[in-house]
Amino acid sequence: MSRLQNSRLRVTGRWLLTLVALVAIVIAVLVSGVRLAAWQIDRLSPWLVSTLESQLDAQAGLGHVSLAVHRWNPHLALDDLRLTSRGGQPLLSVDHAAGRLETLASWRLGAPVIRGGDIEGMTLHLYQRDDGQWAWPDGAGSRWFGGPEDSTSSRQLPGVDDWLQMLMRQQAQLEDVTLVLHGQREQARVSISQLTLASRDGEASIQAKLTAGSHNAGQLHVTIQRDDPQHDAAGDAGHPEARFVGELDLAALSPSLAAASSGWPKALGEIEGQASVAGAWRDGGLRRGRLSLDIPRLQVNDTANEVSETLTNLGFDAGLDRDASGRWQAWVNDLRLSHDGLSVIDWPQQLQGQSTDSGWWLRSAPFDLAGVTDYLRYLPLPFELSQTLIQLDPRGHVAGLEVGRDHGEWYAQSALENASVTAWNEIPGGGPVDAWVSYRGRGGTVTFSGGEGTEFSIPTVYADPLDLSHASGQVDFALTQQGAVLSGENLEAGWRGASAEGRFGLTLYDASDKPGTFMLDLDFADADARNSRLLSWLPTRVIDDAQLREWFGGDIGGIVKQGKLGLSVTLSDKEAPEGQMFVNPDDYFTLSLNVADGRLQYAPDWPALERVYGHLQMQNMDLDAEIDHATSHDLTTRDATVKLADKQLTVDGDISGSTAGVLDFLAHAPLETMSETFGLWQSEGSVDAKLHLDMPMDEESDAETDMKVDVQGQVDARSLTFPELKLTLDDIDGGLHYRRERGEDYVNGDLDARAFDGQTKAHFNVGGYQRGASGIALEGQVQGSGLLEWAGVSGVDGLLDGSFPYQASMNFDDQNNVSLTLRSELQGLGVSLPPPFGKAPDAREPLAIDADIAAGTGAVTLADWGHARWRTIEDQAQGQVWLEGWPGEPAAWPSKPGWYVLWRPNRLDTQRWVQALTQLKSSDSTSTPRSDVETTLEDDVVDPNALPVKDGGGLKRIALSTPCILVDGRCLGGLQADVAPLSNGWRLSLDGEIAAGQASWQPQDEMPIDVDLTRLNLDALTPDEKDEKGQGEAASLMEQIETAPHPIALPSGLAKVPAGQLRVAEFERKGERFGPLEATWHADDRHLTVAPLTLSLGELDLAGSLDWEASGSASLSRAQMKVSGGDVGSAFRVLGQQVPITSDNVTADAQLSWPGAPWQFALPLSTGRVQATLGKGRLRQIHSSGAKLVGLFNLDNILRRLQLDFSDVTSGGTSFNRLNGSATLYNGRLQTEGPIVIDGTATRFTLAGSVDLNRQTMDQRLGITVPVSQNLPLVAIMAGAPQVGVGLFVFDQLFGRWLDRATQIYYRIEGPWSSPNINLESAQ
Repeated sequence: MSRLQNSRLRVTGRWLLTLVALVAIVIAVLVSGVRLAAWQIDRLSPWLVSTLESQLDAQAGLGHVSLAVHRWNPHLALDDLRLTSRGGQPLLSVDHAAGRLETLASWRLGAPVIRGGDIEGMTLHLYQRDDGQWAWPDGAGSRWFGGPEDSTSSRQLPGVDDWLQMLMRQQAQLEDVTLVLHGQREQARVSISQLTLASRDGEASIQAKLTAGSHNAGQLHVTIQRDDPQHDAAGDAGHPEARFVGELDLAALSPSLAAASSGWPKALGEIEGQASVAGAWRDGGLRRGRLSLDIPRLQVNDTANEVSETLTNLGFDAGLDRDASGRWQAWVNDLRLSHDGLSVIDWPQQLQGQSTDSGWWLRSAPFDLAGVTDYLRYLPLPFELSQTLIQLDPRGHVAGLEVGRDHGEWYAQSALENASVTAWNEIPGGGPVDAWVSYRGRGGTVTFSGGEGTEFSIPTVYADPLDLSHASGQVDFALTQQGAVLSGENLEAGWRGASAEGRFGLTLYDASDKPGTFMLDLDFADADARNSRLLSWLPTRVIDDAQLREWFGGDIGGIVKQGKLGLSVTLSDKEAPEGQMFVNPDDYFTLSLNVADGRLQYAPDWPALERVYGHLQMQNMDLDAEIDHATSHDLTTRDATVKLADKQLTVDGDISGSTAGVLDFLAHAPLETMSETFGLWQSEGSVDAKLHLDMPMDEESDAETDMKVDVQGQVDARSLTFPELKLTLDDIDGGLHYRRERGEDYVNGDLDARAFDGQTKAHFNVGGYQRGASGIALEGQVQGSGLLEWAGVSGVDGLLDGSFPYQASMNFDDQNNVSLTLRSELQGLGVSLPPPFGKAPDAREPLAIDADIAAGTGAVTLADWGHARWRTIEDQAQGQVWLEGWPGEPAAWPSKPGWYVLWRPNRLDTQRWVQALTQLKSSDSTSTPRSDVETTLEDDVVDPNALPVKDGGGLKRIALSTPCILVDGRCLGGLQADVAPLSNGWRLSLDGEIAAGQASWQPQDEMPIDVDLTRLNLDALTPDEKDEKGQGEAASLMEQIETAPHPIALPSGLAKVPAGQLRVAEFERKGERFGPLEATWHADDRHLTVAPLTLSLGELDLAGSLDWEASGSASLSRAQMKVSGGDVGSAFRVLGQQVPITSDNVTADAQLSWPGAPWQFALPLSTGRVQATLGKGRLRQIHSSGAKLVGLFNLDNILRRLQLDFSDVTSGGTSFNRLNGSATLYNGRLQTEGPIVIDGTATRFTLAGSVDLNRQTMDQRLGITVPVSQNLPLVAIMAGAPQVGVGLFVFDQLFGRWLDRATQIYYRIEGPWSSPNINLESAQ
């Protein structure tokens, strides 16, 4: 029992003794002078009051006292007794007290025995002191009960047995007894409304009822009896035996409990619930006890921080049993406690305790630790202890726990499963592990073992927890007079695939001015640090140097085959002296690593060494690394050294590798804009070099200015490509020397190479390390074939011929700004293009290029016809190109960034350009004076108010403006073409006599190509070339249809053809106009489909589709077309053909297929079907090869061959009211489906048969139905067919009226198209 509890028990006993003392004083007075006082009691009242004031150091008042004696048993009665402090605060008040003292019984017991006791209206006041104790104020009662200065008392308090012995013989009745607690913040009272003490024959019974205000607060019942009546008969009281049972309403007692605990660090607030207690007292001790709590709600107040928390569902059932020998057993079951803001805890459901010969122990059933420490804040524990346990936050499963005292020492032992603790301050943490923990006295041992997922955290050494694959070992800890000591032995662990073993020691001191120490010895192997920084493997907390820690935090890693780490460090917050790693000079850090497949970044931002093999040794802040082999960007170094001593880093080594690796290395080096440039270059070849690097590592150093680099190399490269220029240098050979000093870069040396198929020499003096300007001087010869290859047209022969010399230089100013200058007369180069682009080899045309690369400006001049200039505005280029028509230096710049190209020739000879581009032959030409023909194109390239299509620095516009387009020596008028970018594509605008409209290319749209022309002049595209017979283009129509070309295959990559649509509002052809034409196409790997396809041709409307698909190794085209409209002859008319047939209306449907592409249509190879119906028209006799298709069935020609003279046959052709028929086409043979029926005005014709298109022959049967009397003179029939004429003459005489109706005649038409044989076959 603690010292505080003993003090509280003594004070409580003293206050209970106060009542007895008061009664004893009264009894003493009565016994000593009972007789005398019996009749002089009123005179003794002042003495009694004075005695109370003197003994209790308080003010007393007594209203009335009376005394009577009966058989030597005095009877005393008091009324209105009052005790107050010197300051007037109430201490005790008794309204009425009376009782009879049994003199003989009291003498025998040695203590007062009261009979007929009666106390009414007694109130006791207690006040809370500053230390939380309860007493009377102003020192009242301190002489009897002790005070703040008196923690012990010389008076021997009665024992429990003594109290029980005395109570066994008392009889009393108490009513309205109240205890008033005056706390520092609040006041509460609890009352005993009625207490009855009855005794008889050595047995007693006490019954009490508690109230708090108007509420019943509980009840208590105690029975007392002798354990052995013989003891009482012999005059020995022996040990009494008592049993008690009680019920308390904690909600009613809540104010009193709150006031009573208000001085505690964790005081009670509002409380709800019940408490029940029961037990038995025997043989001078508690033989059996039971306690049950059920508290649904309990408020705990943190008086220091003025914070309150509410606990819920608090409860348990507890019991204690003691045997005759004095040994006890205790238990607690069904422990429960929760908090709305905390996780639910699985509290141990059984606690068992037992006394032993040397102490006691308490054991717990298994439970989980998670969240248990959160409830420590509600217990009255020392702040340091509870805070430490809360921050460590132990977690896991307690399989078994035992705590106790043995031979005066505390001890504990526990089996833990998956246990973890959080590191806090300098205390290590980790887990989960299975552990056995034992503690005795002031020290203990933890033996642990963990598997995959175990963490180990040492905040004083490693910044981050160590993720272990397994761990085991033993940790000993001890509390000393000065602090604590922790040590780890036989530690084994797996960390990131590595195996490690070692030991550690940690010493902590309570004194704040005495720092602790930490020691670690670790051996490890097969540590794979390739995917993690080396810094994460090192004890970063003890590396106090920021520069060294930053260097280790770089790209450094690898596989450590063997390694050792040693550390001894003083745990101090002080900073280490300059140049030292530790505060304590006796501290040390050692590291030894055998590295394989490692990475080493020797300088910030510079490319790291890879595949490093070697050894690294570190002693405090000094490092010494021997690199047997390493690579970086296809460069290899061997036998290199890396040293760090006195904060100076030095790297030496030989380097060999490819030139591509050098460029890649420089591309990743911190060379500002040059790094990006090197990254674009490409090369094939080899290089050998020596590297030396020095860099300070102190805080004042700047790697940009203080690092020194010296590289001497020899280059032997097959090629060096500059993608931004699309230029490749070949056969590069020479030596270069690179230096970096004081933040400046220098490159010196000479290189020989081939460029544009010519020899080139380059002299490097970048940085001005040598005499002369800083830059690169170039001189060489350029071959025309090399220029063509550079331009991507090497397959074109004859465009350029010869070679020309040039001189160029790239200069660097003091700010490393680069300027380029190139000069050449182009003498020796011939260009086979129309003027002014063409050039003879011996002609001189000066070329000048001047560019300020840093400023982003430049200009190009070529002879007197080519000019270009550019500048940079807010990192966006703006440029102009003039091909002819140079406006001069004052030309205005565009208003927006981007490139603008303008070509303004006086005339554009299309034939000359076609010949030049197809044949690439030189042709002499003379300049043509500028035409005065007006154009509609606004020259907004030089108009500062013109706005481009979109912002940005790309190509904004290409404009062509010419007043004359020459075609076959004819000027067809002017043409203006304008190409400009859209938000996601390009737009072409056309305006002129040839065409007008616009087209767009937007690859992201569903229809990337969109062509919309308002006008298209076919005369300009298809000039009328006449043959020797004077026939024009129409003469070849039939020949093209009759020719069967070899079918081509479907092109590969057809799926790349973007979908699109075409609209031509109007065609112009030889004065005729037709249209519109609308077509939409899309393609995949095996098809090109044009659908829908519509065309208005004269009075006809054509609608259908066209498919081009793969067919084996060739291709196949399919067409479907529906025709409707008026005069079919209008189609021939607008096409410039003779009209073979006319009609009032027509409907037709055709399906055709033919081998090859759509433009390879040929009737001999076509297959399909044609059906047509024509209303009222005329078949004409024409002599045009373009009308042969209709002439195959031309009755006008056939009837003339029959030499008939019908009234409806005139020089204008054969007229008809209706023509209807269909035919199929297969393998060049056109076959009618049933007869073709032609209804004339008075004659009906039928035609059935076939036409061989390959052999150009026909086999047809012609039927003619005519009235003989009107249209068939017998002489004509006789002339054409006498044998038939005779028969018809006879029938005419006999049946003339029937012959007037109809006569049918059939002819067989066979033979070639030009001169078929016509024979009468039959007549009806």
